[in-house]
Amino acid sequence: MTVRSIVLASVLIVSGSPAVSGHHSVPKEYDVNKVVVLAGVIASSQLVNPHVTLDLENQNQGSERGPWRIEMAAPNALTRRQIDLSDQLAAGRRVTIEGWPALDGSRRLNGRILVTSAGARLDIGDNFNPMNATLPVR
Repeated sequence: MTVRSIVLASVLIVSGSPAVSGHHSVPKEYDVNKVVVLAGVIASSQLVNPHVTLDLENQNQGSERGPWRIEMAAPNALTRRQIDLSDQLAAGRRVTIEGWPALDGSRRLNGRILVTSAGARLDIGDNFNPMNATLPVR
């Protein structure tokens, strides 16, 4: 390996670092000690990295009604869990979502479990799972 190759490899490694460090911390954005349950119709879904997001029109009496933004795991992670993104997360689907609410009080939720209208419980969370804030898949 030449010196030029080593320098080039070093530059590529260092230049890729900001993307990794730019990822947010779940406990800094969401209240991992509080679970909110939303139920309603999916208005739209964005199947992009780093997180799939859903816009849900919440109709659940037990939480603030209206539009909510749900953040989930990456598209590849959901696909590996056998979740059909184009079908199960399609606009118009009625779902129930359990997750952690945003600390800033906005209508954002870090989704952990999605329950389909057929009753299937799907793990939609990222890999963050503190010991004191678990939502088991039943």
